[in-house]
Amino acid sequence: MSQKVAAIFDIGKTNHKFFLVDQSYHILHEHTEHGVEITDEDGFPSEDLGALQDFMRRSLQEAIAVKDFEIRAVNVSTYGASMVHVDDNGRPVTPLYNYLKPYPLGLDEDLYAQYGGKDAFLVETASPALGSLNSALQLYRICKTSPEVFKRIRHSFHLPQYLASLLHGNPVSEMTSIGCHTALWDFNSWDYHTWVKNEGLVAKFPGIIPTDTVYPITVGEHTASCGIGVHDSSSSLLPYLHAGKEPFLLLSTGTWSICLNPFQTEPLTLDQLGQDCLNYISVQGKPVRASRLFAGKMYADGVKKLSAKYQKSDDYFNTLKADREKLVKTSDWLREGMPEAGERDMDADTAYYHFMSELVRLQVRSINLIGSPSIQQIFVEGGFCGNEIFMYMLANAFHHKRIYAATLPQASALGAAMVIHSAWNDHAVPSRGPDFRLFPPVVNS
Repeated sequence: MSQKVAAIFDIGKTNHKFFLVDQSYHILHEHTEHGVEITDEDGFPSEDLGALQDFMRRSLQEAIAVKDFEIRAVNVSTYGASMVHVDDNGRPVTPLYNYLKPYPLGLDEDLYAQYGGKDAFLVETASPALGSLNSALQLYRICKTSPEVFKRIRHSFHLPQYLASLLHGNPVSEMTSIGCHTALWDFNSWDYHTWVKNEGLVAKFPGIIPTDTVYPITVGEHTASCGIGVHDSSSSLLPYLHAGKEPFLLLSTGTWSICLNPFQTEPLTLDQLGQDCLNYISVQGKPVRASRLFAGKMYADGVKKLSAKYQKSDDYFNTLKADREKLVKTSDWLREGMPEAGERDMDADTAYYHFMSELVRLQVRSINLIGSPSIQQIFVEGGFCGNEIFMYMLANAFHHKRIYAATLPQASALGAAMVIHSAWNDHAVPSRGPDFRLFPPVVNS
């Protein structure tokens, strides 16, 4: 008898992944390929949509050929801030523009000036000014600089909804993509912002439908339920929301450390926006406050400098174990910083602890931007949750809270399956949650 599974495409900026997930949310099959880049008309790197579509087609066909599995559902989770613009025949009329592409000088400032000024615009849309990373500004750029191309656009999709539409054939919009630092959504009126309507952009967007919507599709010899796609940050949050009812902060670490607070309902302030805070929208359609720090890049650069200075390998520092005496001795640095005097005499290990204390101080500041005294637990996932020195320092800094390393491989893929749980799964939600390891503080003050 075939095992019932969900097929999930988890599309990252670098790696494209395909999973088969069983009804207990165990991953039974995983396939990964590197994304293929081409260049747009300006020579800037761009995702090759054709190669991405080919990856999806091949992965699904190979899964169908395995008779041990019956694919009951399909869904897509992808990175945000990327849009696909299609014509009346559903064909893309532009490349998939890279959200890192420089934005035309002054074009965004002109927009802010027309709609109440920059400060009001950012507060209303709950997003910092991020240029092309504000995905609505990508479409606005086409509107203003390439009006003939703009006229040819029938629908503008965020990437998750476009890729899902290739499977189910329906043009739709969805809130986790709309709400993710796009400059589309007015978080005060809970509608498309006035500028989106006045500039003619809203006509390009298909109707908004619930994130858990499914459409019937044929997969091999069976009918399956196809989701409409979900933004990966919102998707990865979902397993944690199902894991327990007590409020928490989720610190997702990698190249960027992104802290998510799904339990804060107060509007973002201009000061928070100026410090790179923003709002996401959860699968449940609620605001999720977020802050971010370039911590992974800072760490890699810092270790590289230490390795050169002390003639050690990167692995030497990356594999250092937590030392209680050093953690106690360096606890004051988290609050006050280390005086410059004496730095010349530090050995390699102490220098690493000094560097980590400075990194954790920045991380604490970023967390505090969106945190709340009432939230008593912080879950840390990703690369830093395996660094005991980072985790114990974070526990020292938040000695009044509970700090957990949370292990849940492929959370965004599992979240995409959970979004459409009732359409394919006979079990209760959740059947599987994260594994947690508590890091108690070494010092209490």
